Amino acid sequence: LLSDIVLKKIDFTLTDFDLIYYSKLGNKKQVKNINVSTKFKNGSLFADGDFLKQGMLTNFSINLNSSKTNKDSSIFLKSQVMEFSAKGKFSSSNTKNPDFFENFTGTLVAKIFNLKDFYRSFVSNNSFIFKKLRESSEPITISSSIVKEGSDLNIQDSEIQSQNIVGVSNIHISYLEKIPIVDIDLNLDFIDLDKILNEKTQKATKEDLKKSNSPDEKSKKKARLTKKAQGDLLKISKDLRDFDLNLELKIEKAKYLFEEINEINLYSSISKNGEVLILPLKFKTPGNGNFRITGIFENRNDNPRFLGKLDATGESLSMLLTWLDLKMDNLKYTNLNEYSIYSDIFQKPGTTHFDNLYVNIKDGPEILGQTNIYHQHGLPYIVSKIDIADLDISRFFQTSSKNTDLPPGSLLKKLLW
Repeated sequence: LLSDIVLKKIDFTLTDFDLIYYSKLGNKKQVKNINVSTKFKNGSLFADGDFLKQGMLTNFSINLNSSKTNKDSSIFLKSQVMEFSAKGKFSSSNTKNPDFFENFTGTLVAKIFNLKDFYRSFVSNNSFIFKKLRESSEPITISSSIVKEGSDLNIQDSEIQSQNIVGVSNIHISYLEKIPIVDIDLNLDFIDLDKILNEKTQKATKEDLKKSNSPDEKSKKKARLTKKAQGDLLKISKDLRDFDLNLELKIEKAKYLFEEINEINLYSSISKNGEVLILPLKFKTPGNGNFRITGIFENRNDNPRFLGKLDATGESLSMLLTWLDLKMDNLKYTNLNEYSIYSDIFQKPGTTHFDNLYVNIKDGPEILGQTNIYHQHGLPYIVSKIDIADLDISRFFQTSSKNTDLPPGSLLKKLLW
């Protein structure tokens, strides 16, 4: 239809109108207060105007030239939160009855000045992902090439530049099915999640810990934490229900909760019904530790849960414990060397279960059992049932020194990322 229109000379102006449309899944989309002035002439379309999206005014300029004209086409958008420009040429593979907008080859440049404001205006202002983003962040620039062939769109050789994230990506989108199928290959040299996500990353002081353990504070936190634990998994699955996604993610170095994680590899598949397959997630920790998590997150009947497995090996358990900020004065860290860990994982709102837990320390003890972490109450608590075999207490503990408790919440802080 557009091909037929732009071959004719039609000019018109529209003022303060709303555009309502629906995705193939029936999800309603709306753009308000559109003002546009257009001109169609000899296979070309020119349009200038502005619109409101989530209260944010965006100006746009469009110049579409069909393959008949052999001229470059361009689109430009600008608002307080971003700038977007794309240009290139349309072509058609059918010479007898050409679809003048069938194929496209070009480039795009996107500058996002504030990630959370951009997400609010152009994606969602009431989603789990939106609420996790920090209110202010460094600008992000993305430069890509675009190749559209019929119903397939490739956004490839994308360069991502920012103080908080650096990397490259390739995205393939197919519109043959009822909903888009998206394949993403994302390779990041560095990402600072502490500056992108709105997490409480400050380490607790003794006064903070004393206050958090008081009866009054526990009572106040109980309902708040219960609601959060039950809702987070449900909300993130609802954010991912408009498409099928295959993701291959590699991160050379990441910062999260003031810690550094290296060589992260994630292979994941996300379906429109809210199921997320982790196939697997791998990352390195200090002491040449290698962690691997596989499993499935599903949300059937709005009852989210995760079922999976964890296995890990490393050359220095002492370095891992130090990285996790688990310190005991009477523990002989120099004897904590090679280790292996295995466990089944089952998580649902309010509870995390580690079943068939197995920990082995080279030339040391074997630990078998299960650990349940409950976070329905003011502070998370652990219930464990374990068996320990071949423990040489004098080798791993300084029995003459004073017993020291683990810092409150230090292990949970890491386990419940």
